[in-house]
Amino acid sequence: MGNTKSTSSDTFSNSNSQFLASAGVSDCTAGWRFPEKGWIKCNVDGSFLAEKRSTGCGGVYRDEQGNWLYGFSKKLVYSDLTTAEIEAIYTGLKVAWERGYKKIILESDSTAAVDLVNKGVSSGHSLAEPVNQAREYLNKDWKEIKIVYLPRDYNKVADKLAALSHEFQVGVLREYVDPPQPCIYYLSDGVSGKRG
Repeated sequence: MGNTKSTSSDTFSNSNSQFLASAGVSDCTAGWRFPEKGWIKCNVDGSFLAEKRSTGCGGVYRDEQGNWLYGFSKKLVYSDLTTAEIEAIYTGLKVAWERGYKKIILESDSTAAVDLVNKGVSSGHSLAEPVNQAREYLNKDWKEIKIVYLPRDYNKVADKLAALSHEFQVGVLREYVDPPQPCIYYLSDGVSGKRG
């Protein structure tokens, strides 16, 4: 396949079904789907605990058969949930690039973060720094890349990885070659068996 880059930035709507259709996802009720042959799917999530003043993110990479390839948890500088979700996308892209995964579907359960990263923001926007940091990775020489929305109910593995980050020091990126115990149950929960 050529050197095509694709992001899902054509249209955005607060309606999940319209947004998902514009992002190329046909059925948001079908659960987590296996990626097409040759693709790696990365699911990311941000986590924000106001009572602990703690922010983190996590992500998981799976192949076309749903096999665990790699996972991460990262403790972030305390901020807000939207920033954590954007940082999750950034970290997911950065780790994918560093590991040599060049044909990626990255899924996030934050429509706001997906929209901001796909479309970009003005230099004066309050989230310009994390958005631009993530967008720098969109300009790399990927074979193909898509950043799309996935409903929270089907993003539980990334959610568990993000929750683990609260136990670390700020800036620590914990790598998981094998799934950590809190994720094992959720690896098959919500999987549709379909591709997409």
